[in-house]
Amino acid sequence: MTTDTTAAYPGDFVWELRGVYDSPAKTNIDEVRNALSIIRCAGLQRIISQWAKVDREAEGKGPGGRKPFMDYEAVAALMLLLAMLQSSQTIRAAAALIQYGMDEECRKELGINISGRNLDGIYYATYRSYHRLLATFDPHPGPRRCRMDIQTFDALEAKVDHEIRRIRHQRADTLNNAILLATWKSLPRPIRRRYKGNVALPVLECFDFLGELS
Repeated sequence: MTTDTTAAYPGDFVWELRGVYDSPAKTNIDEVRNALSIIRCAGLQRIISQWAKVDREAEGKGPGGRKPFMDYEAVAALMLLLAMLQSSQTIRAAAALIQYGMDEECRKELGINISGRNLDGIYYATYRSYHRLLATFDPHPGPRRCRMDIQTFDALEAKVDHEIRRIRHQRADTLNNAILLATWKSLPRPIRRRYKGNVALPVLECFDFLGELS
């Protein structure tokens, strides 16, 4: 992408004004509601809240802390929107979508309040909300913005609790399959009935989550 500050992009996007928040993605209330309906059909808020509660109890932590910028459901819907809009699923793209790519009605539908926040403030608040979600099912937490030498990598691996990693792999599979199934179920029934192909879902140990979606 050019960095010419005179270059205009679709809509009101201008590189000079947005800098690193250069995603031109835009959405509307119908698309926001569609993404939210898929995430709600997947039962994500309930699933992640349950996992977070289990993790806090295992670590001896209480439910305290200030209210997040976005709840689990809104974060997932935001990332799903970026995928639907064929935009990069990054925190910067998410911040740009919140600030420039949707109106106040869309933000209210997602439960997002940007009052008193500049664009960097939206970025960091979105970052914290995203990683709050990711922490419940990420089997490989650790540095991602640097290349590690083998000694550093081995030292981090030596500290890994393999049972926690196994559980988080299972959680990631459960979550991915729930969203995949919910996406399939969001299609109009006549279209699903006409389709003669297959929808593949990996076998899960936790069918109770998916069973409630059928």
